[in-house]
Amino acid sequence: MQIDDAEVWNSLASYVAQRYENFDTRNLSNIVYSFYKISASQPILLNFDILFQELELPIIMKLDQGDSDP
Repeated sequence: MQIDDAEVWNSLASYVAQRYENFDTRNLSNIVYSFYKISASQPILLNFDILFQELELPIIMKLDQGDSDP
């Protein structure tokens, strides 16, 4: 796997978006940060804006529940 393989990263983003309930707040935050860092090197090929929009509400809801340490 190449670190800049857009197909692999998009597949991983799709997996996370579909199964976000399985991750706690800390894991989601680390995942979002990791996707941001990898997309900063190639913003045209690796654009995860849709993933960020899909995860925004679930992260806020998890923080509102108070089940985790923000």
